[in-house]
Amino acid sequence: MSELDRSYVGGIERGERNVGLDNIYRVAEALGVEPAELFADPGRGAADQSVADHPRAG
Repeated sequence: MSELDRSYVGGIERGERNVGLDNIYRVAEALGVEPAELFADPGRGAADQSVADHPRAG
């Protein structure tokens, strides 16, 4: 599907691995979502978020 090894994806899910931008696009494509949706708050849509909402902003 995303052409990524299952153990690599599992490591991402557990927060044990960092993921590169190219792999973010692969995962998003495999899931049928925009890459930004992988970073969205579950209660908010990706379009509702901005950099200013980030805890380290400002």
